[in-house]
Amino acid sequence: MVPEILSMKADKLNESEVFYSPVETQSEREMLPVLMLVVMFWSTGSDVRLVDGGSRCAGRVEMKHQEEWRRLYSYIWNVKQAAVVCRELDCGSAVSTREYDGDEDRPVWEFVSDCAGTESDLRECGHVWDGVNTSSMVEVICSESVRLVEGAGWCSGRVEVRSDQSWVSVCEADFDRLDAEVVCRQLGCGAPSVLQGALYGEGKGPLWDKEFQCGGKESRLLDCDTSDSGRNTCSPGSAVELTCISESVRLVEGAGWCSGRVEVRSDESWVSVCEADFDRLDAEVVCRQLGCGAPSALQGALYGEGKGPLWDKEFQCGGKESRLLDCDTSDSARNTCSPGSAVGLTCSESSDVRLLDGGSRCAGRVEMKHQEEWRQLFNRFTWNMETAAVVCRQLECGSAVSTRGYDGDENRRHPAWWFESDCAGTESALRECGHLKGGVNSSSMVDVICSDLLFQPGISLSSSMLGVSQDQQQGLQVFRDHSFTITCSIQPQYPGGSFHLTFTGSNTTLTHTLTAVNHSANFLFPAADHTHQGNYSCVYEVYVFSHNFTSETNPLPAFIIRVVVVLLTLLTPSTALYLCFKSTPQSEVFYSPVETQSEREMLPVLMLVVMFWSTGSDVRLVDGGSRCAGRVEMKHQEEWRQLYSRDYWNMKHAAVVCRQLDCGSAVSIRKYDGDEDRPTWSFESDCAGTESDLRECGPVGEGYNSLYVAEVICSESVRLVEGAGWCSGRVEVRSDQSWVSVCEADFDRLDAEVVCRQLGCGAPSVLQGALYGEGKGPLWDKEFQCGGKESRLLDCDTSDSGRNTCSPGSAVGLTCSGSDVRLVDGGSRCAGRVEIKHQEEWRQLYSSDYWSMKYAAIVCRQLDCGSAVSTRVYDGDEDRPTWGFKSDCAGTESDLRECGYVLEEFNGFNTSLIVEVICSESVRLVEGAGLCSGRVEVRSDESWVSVCEADFDRLDAEVVCRQLGCGAPSVLQGALYGEGKGPLWDKEFQCGGKESRLLACDTSDSGRNTCSPGSAVGLTCSESSDVRLLDGGSRCAGRVEMKHQEEWRQLYSWSTWVMEHAAVVCRQLDCGSAVSTREYGGDEHRPAWGFESDCAGTESDLRKCGHVRFTTNSSSVVEVICSDLLFQPGISLSSSMLGVSQDQQQGLQVFRDHSFTITCSIQPQYPGGSFHLTFTGSNTTLTHTLTAVNHSANFLFPAADHTHQGNYSCVYEVYVFSHNFTSETNPLPAFIIRVVVVLLTLLTPSTALYLCFKSTPQSEVFYSPVETQSEREMLPVLMLVVMFWSTGSDVRLVDGGSRCAGRVEIKHQEEWRQLDSMVPWSMKQAVVVCRQLDCGSAVSIRKYDGDEDRPAWEFGSTCAGTESALRECGRVYEGISGDVMEVICSESVRLVEGAGWCSGRVEVRSDESWVSVCEADFDRMDAEVVCRELGCGAPSVLQGALYGEGKGPLWDKEFQCGGKESRLLDCDTSDSARNTCSPGSAVGLTCSGSDVRLVDGGSRCAGRVEMKHQEEWRQLDSGSTWSMEHAAVVCKQLDCGSAVSTRKYRESVRLVEGAGWCSGRVEVRSDESWVSVCEADFDRLDAEVVCRQLGCGAPSVLQGALYGEGKGPLWDKEFQCGGKESRLLDCDTSDSARNTCSPGSAVGLTCSGPNVRLVDGGSRCAGRVEIKHQEEWRQLYSGSTWNTETAAVVCRQLDCGSAVSTRGYEDDKYNPVWKFESECAGTESALRECGKIHKGIHTSTVWEVTCSDLLFQPGISLSSSMLGVSQDQQQGLQVFRDHSFTITCSIQPQYPGGSFHLTFTGSNTTLRHTLTGVHHSANFLFPAADHAHQGNYSCVYEVYIISIISHNFTSESELLSLTVAANPLPAFIIRVVVVLLTLLTPSTALYLYFKTTRKPAERESMELVSLHSSAEAGPGEERAAQRMEQEESAV
Repeated sequence: MVPEILSMKADKLNESEVFYSPVETQSEREMLPVLMLVVMFWSTGSDVRLVDGGSRCAGRVEMKHQEEWRRLYSYIWNVKQAAVVCRELDCGSAVSTREYDGDEDRPVWEFVSDCAGTESDLRECGHVWDGVNTSSMVEVICSESVRLVEGAGWCSGRVEVRSDQSWVSVCEADFDRLDAEVVCRQLGCGAPSVLQGALYGEGKGPLWDKEFQCGGKESRLLDCDTSDSGRNTCSPGSAVELTCISESVRLVEGAGWCSGRVEVRSDESWVSVCEADFDRLDAEVVCRQLGCGAPSALQGALYGEGKGPLWDKEFQCGGKESRLLDCDTSDSARNTCSPGSAVGLTCSESSDVRLLDGGSRCAGRVEMKHQEEWRQLFNRFTWNMETAAVVCRQLECGSAVSTRGYDGDENRRHPAWWFESDCAGTESALRECGHLKGGVNSSSMVDVICSDLLFQPGISLSSSMLGVSQDQQQGLQVFRDHSFTITCSIQPQYPGGSFHLTFTGSNTTLTHTLTAVNHSANFLFPAADHTHQGNYSCVYEVYVFSHNFTSETNPLPAFIIRVVVVLLTLLTPSTALYLCFKSTPQSEVFYSPVETQSEREMLPVLMLVVMFWSTGSDVRLVDGGSRCAGRVEMKHQEEWRQLYSRDYWNMKHAAVVCRQLDCGSAVSIRKYDGDEDRPTWSFESDCAGTESDLRECGPVGEGYNSLYVAEVICSESVRLVEGAGWCSGRVEVRSDQSWVSVCEADFDRLDAEVVCRQLGCGAPSVLQGALYGEGKGPLWDKEFQCGGKESRLLDCDTSDSGRNTCSPGSAVGLTCSGSDVRLVDGGSRCAGRVEIKHQEEWRQLYSSDYWSMKYAAIVCRQLDCGSAVSTRVYDGDEDRPTWGFKSDCAGTESDLRECGYVLEEFNGFNTSLIVEVICSESVRLVEGAGLCSGRVEVRSDESWVSVCEADFDRLDAEVVCRQLGCGAPSVLQGALYGEGKGPLWDKEFQCGGKESRLLACDTSDSGRNTCSPGSAVGLTCSESSDVRLLDGGSRCAGRVEMKHQEEWRQLYSWSTWVMEHAAVVCRQLDCGSAVSTREYGGDEHRPAWGFESDCAGTESDLRKCGHVRFTTNSSSVVEVICSDLLFQPGISLSSSMLGVSQDQQQGLQVFRDHSFTITCSIQPQYPGGSFHLTFTGSNTTLTHTLTAVNHSANFLFPAADHTHQGNYSCVYEVYVFSHNFTSETNPLPAFIIRVVVVLLTLLTPSTALYLCFKSTPQSEVFYSPVETQSEREMLPVLMLVVMFWSTGSDVRLVDGGSRCAGRVEIKHQEEWRQLDSMVPWSMKQAVVVCRQLDCGSAVSIRKYDGDEDRPAWEFGSTCAGTESALRECGRVYEGISGDVMEVICSESVRLVEGAGWCSGRVEVRSDESWVSVCEADFDRMDAEVVCRELGCGAPSVLQGALYGEGKGPLWDKEFQCGGKESRLLDCDTSDSARNTCSPGSAVGLTCSGSDVRLVDGGSRCAGRVEMKHQEEWRQLDSGSTWSMEHAAVVCKQLDCGSAVSTRKYRESVRLVEGAGWCSGRVEVRSDESWVSVCEADFDRLDAEVVCRQLGCGAPSVLQGALYGEGKGPLWDKEFQCGGKESRLLDCDTSDSARNTCSPGSAVGLTCSGPNVRLVDGGSRCAGRVEIKHQEEWRQLYSGSTWNTETAAVVCRQLDCGSAVSTRGYEDDKYNPVWKFESECAGTESALRECGKIHKGIHTSTVWEVTCSDLLFQPGISLSSSMLGVSQDQQQGLQVFRDHSFTITCSIQPQYPGGSFHLTFTGSNTTLRHTLTGVHHSANFLFPAADHAHQGNYSCVYEVYIISIISHNFTSESELLSLTVAANPLPAFIIRVVVVLLTLLTPSTALYLYFKTTRKPAERESMELVSLHSSAEAGPGEERAAQRMEQEESAV
C-alpha cells in the first residue's frame, strides 16, 4: 500500500517541484516501486531485540540466528557492544548494561565480539556460535527518546529527540539548563557542564517544534511539559549541544587518574586550588572520591601551574567525607596565590590489584581485591598483552614484558574473581577496561611480568687510607695514585645477573662489566689519575622469565656518598667515636670525612643507626642443644617467628643458614610437623647455596599459624671448603672465632673418618694435601689424634704439632663418599632400585616430583659410578616402606641432598612404585654438552683417568656409546673436549664393537711411551632416537612420539607442556630452536606414553628432565615446530655449450658472453616458497628473488661478463605454520665443484677411467676437469670413493630371479630389512627403485602378505617418480610387518623422455650404459616385445625422433624379434646394415596402456574400474586414497577426455586449456578424435548442459577464443539443447548454417564451481569450510588429511588468492558433516580434484580457512566544489584549476577499523597519503587543484584481522585518472548570451510564418524541419520522422 501512495503522490508533483529528487533517469524511476518493497521488507525486523525490560529499548538481549531467538551470552560485553545494540534498534544511546545470572539455564547464542562502538549492526563486530545452556544474561537499557550525537562519547553531542520515527535536533532557544539536567540524568551521565548552540555541528532536516519546560527533576525528557515554540525559525548554528560530566574534582597532568594537579569544577569550568587552601585531610577525601589509595605526595606545583583563575575558597574537610564538595569551605585568607602554589596530589593507586610469587612486586600471579577480599584472577578468554600493560601501568612497574594464562593443580582449586576485560592497553587502571563477573573456584591463573621488576641498585665508593678528601664541594674526591673501588649492589631478588659500571668523562664514555657475586660487584681502580674524573652510574642486568631486565642507579651526589663513608668510618667502635667527635675541635679531626654543618648534625643519628644495625643476625637456630643446631627462626618486623617455606627447603638453604651463623657446614636438614600451631614468617626462597645471608635468596612475608618446623644442624667446628659439595673440600676448623686450614701432617685417616661422620657424609675416599687449594692466613697449630669413633672432631685428643712450618701445598683436602643413597638389586653397586638412608634406616625412594635423568645423574655422580645411562619409575611386586623425597634439582649437584629433603609426612608410607637408575659405572664422558658427548674417562684404582687417542678407535667408541645408551659414534677426535688432569689410562682397548661394556673388551699394553698434549680422546655419540616428530612435512615439525620399551607411541604430557619442553625436543633432534608448540585434541584415542617432565629448556635430551610414568589411551596430541625444519637447498650451474672452463684454480668459470643459469632447488616438503640468489662480488652484494616452481628456481644470466664474477648462494624461504622459515646452501667452493665434475665423469666405468688417467699424458686429456697438482693427487682417492660408492645401494630387490626383480629391502642402521610402506605404494615409488638400481623402467609392483611377520623398515614416502633415490622422497622408521612389497624392473630396456613408462625413446642396456636404438634397426615386431616386457599394451605409435635424440653412441645391432618373445634381449640380432644413423632417427615408441578398463557403464569411457594383474582382470579397490587425480589418470590413459567423477566418466565432451576441468575450450568427441566447437553453434542452454555433465556449477563466461584456438577441424553441427539434458550428446543437433568458422570463434566456457564455500568468517574468503554434496551443504571433516595444501586449493577454487592460515578446532556440539579424504598437492584448481567425499557423519571438529583476498575491492570516487568538474573530454575526470576537490575511498563493511592509503602517481613522482577508515571510508581533501595533482589515483584498504592468526590484509581499487584544466565558465557564458541574442528575432518571424502558410506549404515546411531534425537526431528519431511522413501520405 505504501508504494502505491508514494507513487500517486509522485505523479501529482511537477518535475520542477521534485527539486532534490535523487532519481534522475527513466530507468531509475521505474525501479522506485521495487526499491520501496526492498526497503520495507528490509526494515521490518532485526536479528537483535531487548525483552522483559518494559519497552522495546530496554531489557535482556536476545539474538535471532538460524531462524531461532535465544538470549545472548558473551564473554566480552561492555558499553561499546550496548551502544551498537541501541543504534541497531534505533533506540538512542546506551544508558547502561550489565551481565547477571537468571533463574535457570536456557539455550543461548554465544557471541564473540570486538566492537569499537561505532558499528551499525552487532554482527559487524562479532560472530555467533551455538552456545551451551547457561543462566547468564546480558541486559541493555537505551535512552529511547533522546540522544547526543557527533560528540566524543555518549555523554556529549548535539541533542536529538525522537519524533515520528525519526531523530530531530532541538533549537537552542527551546532548551535550557533544567532540560539539560534531565537529559544528562536520563543518559546516566551526571550533571550538565556545557550547553551551547552548534558546538557539534548542525543536524539535517527539520528541528523539534516544541519548547521543553522541565523542572529538572524528571527522569526522562519526554516526561517534561512542552509548549509550542515561540520562534518562527531557528537561526543557523542554533541546534543545541550538550556536554554532561559526572565529577566535581579531578587530577590532571599526572600519569593517571590518581595523580595530578587538583582541579575543581566552578561555574562550568575547571580551576586549580591553591596549596594554602588544601591540606592532608582534604587530600584524603579527594583520593577516596577518585577510588584511589591514600595520599602519598602533596605539594605545590608538583604537576605544573594551571591557566586562568584559582578556586577562591579554603577546604575544611574532616577526612571522612565521600566527596570533596561535601566538605565545609570558608573564604580563603589569602589575597593571592603565589606562582608555583597550585597544589599537586599523588594518591597511591587503588590497591585492587597486585602481583605475587614472582620475586618482585612487579612480577607474578595477578590477584584482585574486591569486597575487601584478595583473590587470584580468573580470566577465561579476554586476557592479553594489552590487559597486562594496564596492570603494569597501574602498579607503576613500567611496560608489560610477558603474560600467560595457565592451569595450576586441578585438584587444588582456589576462590577467584572472574574478571572480563576489553583493554586497549592505554588505560591507567584495570577497572577502566573491564568488570568483575563474580566469584568462582578455579585452578586457572594469570601471570604478568613487568619491565620495572627490579629494585634500584645502589652505588658507593671506597678508597685506600688517606686517599679520600671532601674539602671541596664539587663532589667526592680521590687522591691521585691511590686505589679506589666503586661498589654496585642491589637488594636480593633473583640469583645471578651482572653489573655494568658506566663512566662518563669530558671526552669519553666507558662501560665495565662484572658478574654479580652475592648481589654486588666491586670495580677496582689501582691508581687514580685525572682520566678517572667524571660521573659513574651502575646498571644491574639479569636474565629471568626468559627476558633481560635492567635497573639503573640514581646520580651520585656528594652528600649521599659522604654518609656512606661516615658509616664505614663509624662501624667500630661507634660510641667512643661519637664521643670523640663531640669533644674534639674540628681542626684536630684531620682525616674526618665529615666536612659540612649538615653532615655534623647527622652524626648522632648515624651513630644510633650503626649501633642498632650491628647488634645481631636476623636468623637463629633454637632448641637444638647449641647455637648451631635446631629449629630455624627468623626475625622480621622486630619479631622472632619460626620459618615457613612453601618452596623446596633443602641443603642449599641450610648451607646459607650455617654460613650466616658462622657455624661451619650444613650437616642435615629436615621438615616436620611440630606439636602445636605457631605464628610463622613465610619465606619464598630460591637459594643457590652460595649466599652469605638467607634474605639474599628470597623475600620474607606474613605467614600462617602452622605446625611446620624446618630444622638445620651445622657442623659448628669443622667444614670442607672449595670442594664440589659439602662432602669434599679443604679441611678448616674453628679457632678463636676464625676458620683455619689444617696441615696434612697433622691429619690422618682416622681423623678424616670423624670429619666425614660429623658432616653426615660417607667414609673418606680421598685424603691429600693441596687437593682443594691453599687457605689464607695461619694454619691449625695442633695435631689431631682421633680414634676414628668420635662423633665430633673437637672431641678428639690433640697434641702440639711436631712441625715448625707447613710447607706450601700441604693444607689437607678431603673427599668423603656420600653414603645416604645406594642402588640395590641391579647386579652391581651402580645399578638398581634407589634407596636412601634417613634416621639410620634404609628405604626405597618415593619421589613426588618429576623424576628424570637429571636426578639419575646426581645419584651416579654421588656414588662415583660414572654417567647415568637410564632411569625409570615402575610398579614393583609389592608395597614397601619408603622415604618420600621432595626435590628441585638442576642435575649439576654432587649429592641428592643438595637439592632435596626427606618428607617427614611420608613416614610409614608404603608403595609399590620403584625408582630405578643404571649408571655407566666404568666409563663416562665429561666436559661435553650432555651425557652422550665429552672426553672419555675410565675408572682405574678408585679414580677417573682420560684415554689417549692412540689407544681408542672406532670400535671402542661403538661400545662406549652403546654402554651409555646413546646412538652410534659421530665424532672421535683428540682434545675435542679438552685435556684431563693427572695420569692417563695405560692400556690399549681392543674391542670388537659388539661388547656391551668397555671393560669387557680385551686390552693390551699401550705401545706408546707418552701421550702427546692434545691427545686425550673426545667422543660424540648421536643422541639415542627415542623421540621423533611426525606428520609435519619435515623431521623437525609435527606430532611428538617417544620410543619406550622398544615401542613408538605418541606423547601424552602429564605435566603442562610448554616451550621449554619443545626446546629440548628440537635440540635433541638437532633441529635448531623451538618456534612453536601446542597441545590439541586429535581425532581418536591412541596408545600413548604418559610423560612427566620438568624441563628448563637447556637440556640436550628429553630424558634428562622427565620420564615415562604410565601408559594410556589418549586423543591428546603434542605438536612441536622447530626452526631448522627445512632441508638444505642445492645450488648448481649450467651454461651454454663450451661456456664453462675449469683450467684455472680460482673456481668454476663461465666464458664471457655465454649465457649461464644458476639453479636453486630443494627437496619437496611444503608447497610454494621462494628462492633468493645472493651474489657477492668485490664491491657489491645483490639479491635476486624468484618464486619456487616445482621446488626450484632457475636464475638466467644471458651474457656473462666480469661483473658476474664472485660468490653465489641460495636461500629458500617459505611461510608455513604461521612463520617464515629459511634454509641456505653451503658455499660453492671451486674444488668441491671440480670434485662433482670428476664424480660425474668417473661414474662409468670407474676402473677403466682411473687407468686412463694414470697412463695418459696430461696434455692429451683435453677436457679433463682436473687441472691442479692437488686435484691430480686426489684422483686415486676419488676413484676409490666412486668405486665404493657405486658398488652398493641402500635398496635392493631379492628373491626375484635377478637383481632387478623381487622383494624390496632397504638398508638402515647397517641392517637389511624388508620394506613396509606406511602410505600407498605405487608405480611412482617403483620407478624410483628401478632408477636407483639402474634397472630400466618399472614393469609392475604388488603388495602381498608374506608367511610371517618380520622386522621391517617402515617407509613414509611421497615420491613424485622423478627422484634418483628412494630416500629422497621419504623417511625410514622402525617397524614389524608381514606385508611384502615386490617390484619388477625391465632391466635391459626402457622408454625415456615420454609421458609415462609406456611411452618414450627406446633405450637398451649395453656395457653398463644406456644407448638409443636407430629407427632402421627396430620394427613393429620389436615394439610388441618391448611393450609386453614393460607391462604395457600393444604398440600404438612407432616413429623416429618422437621423443627426441639421445646423447652418445647408438645401439649397433639390428633387432629381429618374432613378436612373441618376453624380453627384448631374447630376440635375435644381427649386425646393422647401416653405417650411420641420420639425425632424428632415434626410435620413439608409444604403447597403449591396456591394464585398466571401465566396464558396465554403457560405454568404454564410463563404468567400474578394473585392472589387469598377473593376466587376470579384477575390479579395483583403492580405499580412501582414490581421488579425482586418480580418475583423471584413468581417463587420460583410456583417451576418454577429462574425469567427471569417480563414479561416472564422460566420453563426449571436455574443457581444455583452462585452469581446471570446469573451464576451458569446449571439445567434443568425433570419430575417435577431439574437435572444438564454433561459437555460433553453441549457446547458453548448451553451456548449462555441459556444466551439469561435468559436475560443475552454472555457466559464468561463454565467449569465442576465450581459451585459444584448437587444431584441426571443428564440430560440424549446431547444438540445440533445452538446458535440462544430462549429457551434451542427448541434445538435438542440426547441420550448421555456417560455411566456415572465422578465426577466434572456437567457443570457450567457464562454469562456476559451487561445491565449496567459507562461512561465518566475515567474508566469502574466510571462515568455516562447507561443501555441497547430494544437494546438501554441510561443514567439512577431513581428519588428519587436512593441511595447508588443501586450504590452498579451497582459496584457489573460490578465486580468493592464496591460503593465509588454516586450523581445525573443536565446536561445542556435534554437527552433521561430509567426511572428505584429501590428497591435495596444493596446485589443484578445485577441491574434488584431490579428494573424495564419503558418507556423512557427526562430529564436533571444524576446519577453518583464511584466504589472502578476503576483502572486497574498495571504491574510489571524486567530488569537487561547484562547477569545478568537467567531463566533456575523453581523457578522464577533470578538475578546474584552483577549485578544491575530494577523493573518497570506501569499502563495503566487513571488519571494523582499518585504514586507507591513497596512492598518487604523477609524471615524475609517487606520493602516498593515509587516513584511518571512519564508517568504512576516508575523504582526502585537496584545497586548490593545480597541475601537480594531475595523474592517477588508487585506494588501498588495509585492515588487521585477528582470525586463525593475526594478519594484515589489503585490497586495492581501480585507477582513477585525473587531469587539471582551466575554468571554461567565462567563455561559456559569452557563447550562451550570443546564441540567445541571435535566436530571439528569427524565432518570432518563423513562428508567424508557420501560422499563416497554407496546408501544403505547412507540409513542405514540416518536411524541411524533419530533414533538418534528421540531421541532428539519432537513428530512433529519424525512423519516427519517416513513419510520420508515411502516415501523412496515406491521408
